[in-house]
Amino acid sequence: MPTWTRSWRALAVASLVSGQGCRAFGATSADFDRGTASPAAILAQLRTAEAPAAPPGAAAEAPPAASTAAVVMLTAPVDVERGVKAWRESLRSTGGALIESGAMSGVGYNECAEIAEIPGAFVCLSFFELDMNKMLGRAGVYAEGGYVLPRGTFPKETDPDVRKLNLEVEGQDLKSEDLVPFFDGMLARCAAGDKDLCLNPSETAFYANVLKPIEAKFKKFVILGFSAQSFDSYQVNLGHEMMHAQYMMQPKFKDVVDRFWAAMPDADKAAIRRILAKNAYDPRDEFLMRNEFQAYLLEPEAAGDMMKDYVPKYRQAVIEALARQNVTPIQVQ
Repeated sequence: MPTWTRSWRALAVASLVSGQGCRAFGATSADFDRGTASPAAILAQLRTAEAPAAPPGAAAEAPPAASTAAVVMLTAPVDVERGVKAWRESLRSTGGALIESGAMSGVGYNECAEIAEIPGAFVCLSFFELDMNKMLGRAGVYAEGGYVLPRGTFPKETDPDVRKLNLEVEGQDLKSEDLVPFFDGMLARCAAGDKDLCLNPSETAFYANVLKPIEAKFKKFVILGFSAQSFDSYQVNLGHEMMHAQYMMQPKFKDVVDRFWAAMPDADKAAIRRILAKNAYDPRDEFLMRNEFQAYLLEPEAAGDMMKDYVPKYRQAVIEALARQNVTPIQVQ
């Protein structure tokens, strides 16, 4: 599940987004091939594509504001170990230009790419943290539950868990086994008349522009999320999520972690369950406990996060156990 802000950070985010709607913005992947167009050129392409044709003899109207599509699927994979800094800077430049031009009201700009180091793993980079959570947050609650809602719930946007987590979560990690049934279930419930369970604009665009193309290519996949505007560094946020990607997509990585966890003292595992449970992680979910333990243990700056009391005891031991299987935790530069 996600990386988390501290409570004071969540309050700051709430202040930042207070009164702003989550307006969406998007285009085809051809419009956003990373590094091939300036923010101004991208904006011009979008406005031209979205402007309706004027009737013969009519005066041309000003181009409309950005549409409600929210996500773009980048065809070029991103090298997480070396390429994230440039990608983040490019996205921040584009998003900033869209805001300054008035083409993006409120929040809503996201790009997604395959991770070069892990086939079948993808990452979405959002301009604002709320962009990411409007797109992936309800799927996260379905996959892992929330403070109150249990795993497997199809949550409404008005549910307190969703509202709270939208302002707290700094990163997302979702596997195909959860994403596909979540979106299929939401679409079915909406079609049956439950309007509280219709996809929002960000989810709709993610489903059409990202999930369906990936699903057509991969039977098993993982999609991560982080943002350009989080309070923690992108190295920490994405670094945490990359540990999840390795755990879910690299069998040797998962096997080492699972065997390590099984050999740990029961008292330590019980204490770790209590720590994670306080942060909306379901302590009854064994997969989740192992996955979050290793991610908080191996992430950058782990000595200041949830597993801080266990970093001296276990971090290097896990890294050495992985190395014996020729597996290395991926470091985000």
